[in-house]
Amino acid sequence: MICEKCGNENTDGIEFCVHCKGALNQPAPAPPDSLSDVQTKAGPESSESDDERSIDDVPPV
Repeated sequence: MICEKCGNENTDGIEFCVHCKGALNQPAPAPPDSLSDVQTKAGPESSESDDERSIDDVPPV
């Protein structure tokens, strides 16, 4: 990976240039294949939105 700051060639997978210590741009992670992948990773969806809840729904401490 070439450093944009100083032009030094660095090995792939490192975050900073070994010569000038500049941040190296890493490729962005691949987007999920579908919306269902995002929902599965984020957890189950709630049937209630935060706007529909009231203080009465909160259990006492």
